[in-house]
Amino acid sequence: MTRKELSYLIYNRHGGLLKREADEILELILSIIKREIIKGEKVKLSNFGTFEVRPRGSRWGRNPKTGASVFIPPRRWLSYHPAKSLVKLVNSPRMDALQQKS
Repeated sequence: MTRKELSYLIYNRHGGLLKREADEILELILSIIKREIIKGEKVKLSNFGTFEVRPRGSRWGRNPKTGASVFIPPRRWLSYHPAKSLVKLVNSPRMDALQQKS
């Protein structure tokens, strides 16, 4: 699903909105989430999951083409952990039936 499709679903399900307003709402929500993640805050969305920035230490890696050792500097890593309820829903028999229909 793309940003445009998501915006259209917001517009379609809430009849009183203009397409432009649905776009603005989606952009506002995404920018708030993005800002909090960049600040290093944990973003927890109930029944969806948690976005979290984790530090990753420096390490030595290997270039797979040449086999040479390469130093990989420390960096921040974004991780996403789905909510248990979402995982359960994705693995439910109902989800399998929906996928077979398409």
